[in-house]
Amino acid sequence: MAQEPYCLVIDDDPAMLELVVVVLREAGYSVVGLGPIDGLKKALLDPPAVLLLDMMMPELDGAALHNEMVKHAQTAHVPFIVITAWHNPATWFAGLGPDAILEKPFGIDELLATVGRIVPPPPHSVPTPGEKP
Repeated sequence: MAQEPYCLVIDDDPAMLELVVVVLREAGYSVVGLGPIDGLKKALLDPPAVLLLDMMMPELDGAALHNEMVKHAQTAHVPFIVITAWHNPATWFAGLGPDAILEKPFGIDELLATVGRIVPPPPHSVPTPGEKP
């Protein structure tokens, strides 16, 4: 049985991690949120449909994490979205080839639109007649 495609959010800030995970889950996505070391392990064992990756993390920064992922065939082509507080991030991260960049602070609509361009939003489940929503 195939695994359900999921979004992997990697960030060292628990508040940011929870915010992104909750927003994506409420939009119907399957989401896993982890810190950098556990996130890298998860990605290598079970590649995500898209990776949302913070760049500034003390334990393992986003660029190093991404560089490790591209060394492995199963994760080399996983689309990824840079999440950063750096000003003018396109200049800083162009060499990594992100599929998109979210500059903090970003809004919920921007987050959903950015992820939705890479992984279409799942259809909302419609209750069957007689079933409570």
